[in-house]
Amino acid sequence: MSSSIVPHWIANKPHRSIDSTILHHPNSGDLVHEVSNASEQDVENAIVASHEACQHWRNTTSGLRRKVLLRAAKLLEERADEFVRTWRREMDVSHHFAEFNVRTSISMIEEIAHLISSALAGELPRTADGNDVCTLVTREPYGVCLAIAPWNAAMILSIRSIATPIAAGNTVILRSSEVVPHTHYLWGQLFADAGLPAGCLNIVHADRDRAPGITKQLIEDDRVRHVNFTGSSAVGRHIGRMSGQNLKPCILELGGKAPVIILPDADLSVAANNVLFHSTLNAGQICMSTERILVPDHLVEQFTAALQEAASKSDRFSQDFHEALYSSASAHRLNGMVDEAVRKGAKVLLGGTSTPGNLGGVLDQAKYPITILGDVTRDMTIWKEETFGPLAIVASVQPKGNGEASIDDALVLAANDSSYGLAASIFSKDIGRALKIARRLETGMIRINAGTVGDDPTVVFGGFKDTGFGRFNGAEGLRSFTQSRAISFPYGGPHVLPL
Repeated sequence: MSSSIVPHWIANKPHRSIDSTILHHPNSGDLVHEVSNASEQDVENAIVASHEACQHWRNTTSGLRRKVLLRAAKLLEERADEFVRTWRREMDVSHHFAEFNVRTSISMIEEIAHLISSALAGELPRTADGNDVCTLVTREPYGVCLAIAPWNAAMILSIRSIATPIAAGNTVILRSSEVVPHTHYLWGQLFADAGLPAGCLNIVHADRDRAPGITKQLIEDDRVRHVNFTGSSAVGRHIGRMSGQNLKPCILELGGKAPVIILPDADLSVAANNVLFHSTLNAGQICMSTERILVPDHLVEQFTAALQEAASKSDRFSQDFHEALYSSASAHRLNGMVDEAVRKGAKVLLGGTSTPGNLGGVLDQAKYPITILGDVTRDMTIWKEETFGPLAIVASVQPKGNGEASIDDALVLAANDSSYGLAASIFSKDIGRALKIARRLETGMIRINAGTVGDDPTVVFGGFKDTGFGRFNGAEGLRSFTQSRAISFPYGGPHVLPL
């Protein structure tokens, strides 16, 4: 067995499986490294370590948990280069986006640490029994939590899935992404060095063939009491179904199809620059990426000109700019969407290619040109499906009548015409009007005069509809990993309560 094999992390020690798998770069196909491939016994070892550690960790003070997390944040700052280098070795991601992941992860750990005391404090609610009975409502950890994180924002989406339950007094088993196992493995040593006791964080790897069985084993085990998953809606449905069948609460953060609403009084230059950046960051491989730009019919020409002006000043259209897709298969999937849309009458407004059906080596290199389409109709696949690439559409919205209310109604209707509901943006100089529209949108996060992509550690994160349920970030995100308990007792000693 190779000495460079990526091991599991169990009970604060590296652990190699008998079996291993070869990880190839998803774009180039080059060998990246060998990775331990979890067996049922490896998973059992992780569960035992987590379950045993939880008996102690759940009773630790908020002060101790906070110290561990703050040490972890400091260590991440010191080891930033290692995390960036490891992630970029496993897949194509820009240095800028990798550094952004590190900075945001540090902020997330720090914010979670500072929230522990206030967010999880007990309450003394006034009860129907009046002054005769006191009731204390406490928040208790679930126990062992399963976390499953993806590859596209490898650090941000994994750290919130493990640091939050740990802060709440749970222990965690992270089933790493099969694409970035080494990046996720780095959390084990970091938290151990920060003082997290053995067994509080365990990390297991599985290849694509073995991952479904390993996930099933973890969810069905009675010692695992909570699940959080970030990934596609298709896989999320299976995770949610298994969690429900086993009566496990779960948090599902899934796909998105973020709309941007351009109101008639919007600053089109500001809107265009935001749309361009937020539809193409990390090659559009972010669940909050801008995908649909909804513009009143009479403004489409002006907004298109603003987009073209923004693009002429952006380095994202230079020959040196490069943010690769996950794989060549991703590029082919996007190309199929564009081909179908163009056949049905859509037009390329920005970027793209004059021959979208014949991109040659571009597809083989997992690249796809930034493309914004116009004249898109609701019968096109690109209207409904998440693109997960540097591909967005401008949709002309026609009000059914005269007046401001009619325009707003049409824009809201178009924005809500999606099975997803994660993020949205509204551009307008009239904040009151924008707020009224925001209240009607079926999305979990809405930004006014700002782009759709954003993950502030202090702000609750999550979506509606097929985007899933449950929340990360902020006090609500921390409480999501606890269950409330009511303890009542009479003043003045035992007595029989009146019926």
